[in-house]
Amino acid sequence: MDVFKEWKLNILERKWNTVQHTEKIFSEKFINEKINIIKSFFHADDLTPPSKNSISNFSITNPSNLWIIFLLKQRNMGSYELLIQICEVIEFFLEKDPEYLTLKLLQSDGRINKKAFRNDFFEVWLNYWLYQQKIKVDLKKCYRNDTNPYSEGFDSAFITDENKYIVECLKLQSWNEEVWELSYQMIRNVYIWQEKLSRTSQPFFDSFTILAEPNAIIHDGGVELRKHLKQFIKNKEELYISSSQSFSKIFIFKNDNSNDIAIEKSIKNKNRVKLVTKFVGYEAKDVKGNILIDFDPKSVEEKVFFNISAESKLIRSPKKFEEHLIKKVKKKIAQHRDRLNHQKLIIAIELETFNGLTAFPIKTIENFENLKKLTSNKISILVFFKNSQGENLEIKSQHFHLKGDEISNLFY
Repeated sequence: MDVFKEWKLNILERKWNTVQHTEKIFSEKFINEKINIIKSFFHADDLTPPSKNSISNFSITNPSNLWIIFLLKQRNMGSYELLIQICEVIEFFLEKDPEYLTLKLLQSDGRINKKAFRNDFFEVWLNYWLYQQKIKVDLKKCYRNDTNPYSEGFDSAFITDENKYIVECLKLQSWNEEVWELSYQMIRNVYIWQEKLSRTSQPFFDSFTILAEPNAIIHDGGVELRKHLKQFIKNKEELYISSSQSFSKIFIFKNDNSNDIAIEKSIKNKNRVKLVTKFVGYEAKDVKGNILIDFDPKSVEEKVFFNISAESKLIRSPKKFEEHLIKKVKKKIAQHRDRLNHQKLIIAIELETFNGLTAFPIKTIENFENLKKLTSNKISILVFFKNSQGENLEIKSQHFHLKGDEISNLFY
């Protein structure tokens, strides 16, 4: 079923189930208007779910890769209200400055950058929010244009009677998103590795298990995993144990290995990703398309079939989260250190919780004393908590700044 048709039916079903017949947001006219806004701005290919047989289908569970599709497939009102807000932001900037909106959210081919889109949209949403606070954003400084030809632009910039401000945005993934992304990378790279190996003179058809403990900051776990798999085959060991930048420890062993129970127990209470891969069979064809009985890696076309299941766990304490957040904020401050002599810097952070995803380990930053220490007469921190997993879209904010700072009057 078309994703928009399914979305519309879900909303109308909610309308009749809740007897909210007169509500504007449940009218077919209103729903159709939002569908038209989304369809007219985004490329059709970015609104089409991947096929069930596609390896990219794993990313359907990761909102970072297929964000709009992810929201359209949700049935809760929080997700619906978030989509309505996305449409409002698009409409607002199509009237205010369409060039800004297009250059911030779309690539030269008209497609979105799937991995960066949520980050890009937060920057656009932040400026929309500032306008709602009656702050006149200098959009011409937020992207490359005739008046700002040599710079990519700030995330936001505005001037008050007292100061000049620039804003640097920081979008963080929830822990579940982060570990799901790692799981997806690992699954994808296992498929790539096994398909490539199946075309060699020494194909590997054994079923095996991977148990990995991710480090605090995950880099490129998928590519690293392929290197570990290569060593696993090269060493011909029953149990492969190693580590790398993304993994504090990684175990790879054949599924009939006697050590699997002991390994499971050793990491039972630790953050981990577990992949179990099982060789199912193959189908090889010769030049004429005849199916071959015996596997021949030199044949023109062959398909190797594997089943891969994944499970994951990632838990971090508020203290660990504050440490993680401080590192990110310090990097943002360092980027603008030279500009602080003549203007002030606001670090705007968004922590977002989606339907079906575990929330961040915090709902407030009030007790983050070490984070507060990063503020000064030149630096302030603005944090948004956005939650669309329930029956309402909730957006709350907190600010860290020096007492008496002008910013205390701007956002209240």
